[in-house]
Amino acid sequence: MTRLRPRIAPDPAEAPRESRKVSAVAAMLDLVPSQVYRLVEDGTLESYTVGKRGIRIYLDSVADYQARRARAPVRGPASPSVKPRPKPRRNPASSAALKSAIAYLEREGSIRPRRPRVDPKSKKP
Repeated sequence: MTRLRPRIAPDPAEAPRESRKVSAVAAMLDLVPSQVYRLVEDGTLESYTVGKRGIRIYLDSVADYQARRARAPVRGPASPSVKPRPKPRRNPASSAALKSAIAYLEREGSIRPRRPRVDPKSKKP
């Protein structure tokens, strides 16, 4: 029995390109398979079909896609011009107006009276 040796291409351009299934590429790119199919349809990823339904995606096109999508690493703290938004404060006047409106509606019978809040720490047996 003779062993078959793999054919080594003299020119790197003639070498066969490695490829993977859609599910493997989806795992590599941290995507769902439907997103990978969309990238194939857009032409972003190069692929070929196997049989009637199988799709294989070339790994070099995946590497190119990853390189295009790579972002520059963030170095140092965020720029000083970007400040976090402060929490919105409650307007004491609007809180008082809300309380008086609720009290009025309770007196008129439009809404049921609210039960007073009971602090669980101050409950007496």
